[in-house]
Amino acid sequence: MVEFALVAPLFLLLVMGIVEYSAYFSDQDGVSNAASTGARYAATHPSAWSTVAQAPAASIEGSVQSVAYPSIPNTDANIAISYYNISGATAVECGKYASGAFVPLNSYTQATCLVPLQTMIQIDVTYTHVPLTPYPVPASKNTFTETTRVLEEQ
Repeated sequence: MVEFALVAPLFLLLVMGIVEYSAYFSDQDGVSNAASTGARYAATHPSAWSTVAQAPAASIEGSVQSVAYPSIPNTDANIAISYYNISGATAVECGKYASGAFVPLNSYTQATCLVPLQTMIQIDVTYTHVPLTPYPVPASKNTFTETTRVLEEQ
């Protein structure tokens, strides 16, 4: 019994570390899959936006939320959508979706920015992992962002 009392806390600490590490990487993988799925949907539906908290599946945000484990909130801080014109020598940011509307940049309009085969769409998904066990790690260490870029299709 004495041996068990000495070894059990170490064994429990090891098992909880494995569980916490697994949950962290599961969340990170979920966010990566969500960004990829959102970008794939945006390639064919570049202006399918939604401001609803639980966005419909037929929107860029909804496609992100539909595969994300855990659920990603539909906010500009968690799901960012940017558009780049790639017709020239360098990519120029021509617009973004923010605060429920398309925001044109660099003298572009929505019509001149969202041009098939000339627009690269960037989806940034940010998530803060909430630990299963309390341990003293700053929240910034638990926040990760996945970025996926895709060319707008016809």
